[in-house]
Amino acid sequence: MVMFDFSLSFSFGRKQKAHTEMPTVSQFLLSANDAAATVSGSVSKSTVTNYNTALRSFAVFCREHGNDSRMTAATMTSYQQWLSQRGIRRNTSSCYLRSLRSLYKRTFPETDNPFAGAFTGNERTRKRAVSAEMMARFIANTPHAGTPLRLWHDVFLFSFLGLGIPFADLARLSHDNISGDTIVYRRRKTSQRISVPLLPEMREIIQRYRGSSPCGLLFPILPSADCGWQTYHNSITRYNRALHRLSVAAGLPGNITSYVARHTWASLANTSGVSLHHISQALGHTNIKTTEIYLARIPDDEMMRDSITVANAVADAMGR
Repeated sequence: MVMFDFSLSFSFGRKQKAHTEMPTVSQFLLSANDAAATVSGSVSKSTVTNYNTALRSFAVFCREHGNDSRMTAATMTSYQQWLSQRGIRRNTSSCYLRSLRSLYKRTFPETDNPFAGAFTGNERTRKRAVSAEMMARFIANTPHAGTPLRLWHDVFLFSFLGLGIPFADLARLSHDNISGDTIVYRRRKTSQRISVPLLPEMREIIQRYRGSSPCGLLFPILPSADCGWQTYHNSITRYNRALHRLSVAAGLPGNITSYVARHTWASLANTSGVSLHHISQALGHTNIKTTEIYLARIPDDEMMRDSITVANAVADAMGR
């Protein structure tokens, strides 16, 4: 009798990865820099920036720890610990690791994953909203007219009063976006159509910069609505630096950034009794689509009421 010995291997549909030797960190950096340069036409500018920032950071780490070591899980864990020792926040280091991981998959797809033990998620961050009292203190600490800080103070207040208009959209608003007592625009991030009631305080701010803004824009922030990414990035950097100075001058704890106006409007709207659906629509969010299927669009007169409600909360805190 002839006996047959069958050795069966089942992969259950999973492709077996070929195990090749892990590259050294110097080999990875060389290949990853080339990859970052070649993908610039197929990914967003912000992604390329993230790639290059992460590569520069990792290169400094490698110079301090030697370029001959392998790209192993221990290497990446050490890198993340190194970032922490340098005061880099956990979510920021996670962003660096995700960028490096993406480049690694592009350049060495057949090797094991050295990022398996590193943190690449997102931790819940502290809320960036301030109280009505703190907002009132910020508003009351108004810089002198005609100074650069006054512009940024006005932009922050305009963003807050305008249902939390994001800086990316606010900086590109033009007089064409104004229709009667409403500002109508589409969010660059989600393409959602947003209607913002134009309060008297907002009209005063617009009037203050009439004639000084290029290309019909409401504010002299950008040279044009379609300016390049680097120009926009430089503007928001100046804005956040100015907001830091303004928050220090007002004696506020923590640091005021461009997002604080948006988060504060949403927080105060919520505590003032504005419905979650109204807030979501005002902010141009798309994460409650199911709810929006069952609810009609809120009329502009109701949005005007909500806008006044939030503005009055701050006015009350100022003792008006």
